[in-house]
Amino acid sequence: MHACHACDLLTLCSLVTAASSIHQLQVIMNLEVAKVQDWLLANKLSVHYIKKSQFMLINKNPHNPVTEDFELTMGGNTIERTKQYKYLGLLLDDKLSWSDHVNELCLKLSQVAGIIFKIRHLLSQEAMMLLYHGLAGSKLRYGLICWATANKFLLNKVKIAQNKIVTSMAFSKRCVRMWPLDCKVKILPLDILIQIEYGKTMFKFQRGLLPEVFNNYFSKPSHNHNTRFATSNENFEIHRINTAAEKSLLKHIGPKIWSNIPTNIKQCMSLKVFVKSYRNHLIGHYEG
Repeated sequence: MHACHACDLLTLCSLVTAASSIHQLQVIMNLEVAKVQDWLLANKLSVHYIKKSQFMLINKNPHNPVTEDFELTMGGNTIERTKQYKYLGLLLDDKLSWSDHVNELCLKLSQVAGIIFKIRHLLSQEAMMLLYHGLAGSKLRYGLICWATANKFLLNKVKIAQNKIVTSMAFSKRCVRMWPLDCKVKILPLDILIQIEYGKTMFKFQRGLLPEVFNNYFSKPSHNHNTRFATSNENFEIHRINTAAEKSLLKHIGPKIWSNIPTNIKQCMSLKVFVKSYRNHLIGHYEG
């Protein structure tokens, strides 16, 4: 069970905590909110924060819904509860399903497809690529490591929206196999973009380039079985999953993808070289 409270003051302020019970969660969060209130008073800030503040209860377990009343107060005022919140450009929902974010993304991609379809006859291939990366590619890559954990149905909606753009750029009709069209316009499909993002994250972890909060996020295999996976110093332990939801966790997917990356690519000297090498490897083995 999680609670997230966001405060729009001089800068965006968010408080996040977790607890095993709804009562404990309410006590903890109200104490933290009180600390924010004390800081505001101590610094003589008179921003109308209540009107801009919201909190969200995050619960991914459908079998344990929140049925009890939950209230957060600040300065004697009740903070509004929301089921959807935009944070740093990512649209979060109270189940972390990413459905709202994906739907918004697909709408934007559809708009881009319409724009490209109308003016494609006026653009050179180079100009069309610049338009794609500026309006669509940047949106696809932003926060991808987070929303790529959405279910296959939602990810398929993004693929369909991206395919509409590709077919417009290729002056073609939609077909069963999009890979030939992707190659023609030199656009990476969503599957490859996701694998690159996971690969980049694992490479950064290996080199100590991630924030400190990830320092102990992945671990080396602890068993003594004499297997290629276990004896490789480059690999990380793939944790056993107990539920279908855990299949989408970075802690499970990251090590799994990393173990399939060739050793010579893992040992690249820089992130830039790694991304280029891994991208070429994925393109060479992609079946579409």
